[in-house]
Amino acid sequence: MPLVRPELPPAWLSTGDIELFYEEICEYTRRLREAGVPAQLEVIEGAPHAVELWAFDVDVVKRMLASARQWLGAQL
Repeated sequence: MPLVRPELPPAWLSTGDIELFYEEICEYTRRLREAGVPAQLEVIEGAPHAVELWAFDVDVVKRMLASARQWLGAQL
């Protein structure tokens, strides 16, 4: 029996460039795209893991969160 692979939904990802898992997130995004999955990646320069949880009032984080909301709105 052939392996049936379900279609994956579009993905929106974000990371800071000093995030512990930065390389893995970039690789995951690349692999999604190679598999034909629309994937948007937002990279925040100088940001660590979970920056949006404690620096939500910083302009660059506000832009990232706005991008996420805009992307989600376009998907719905």
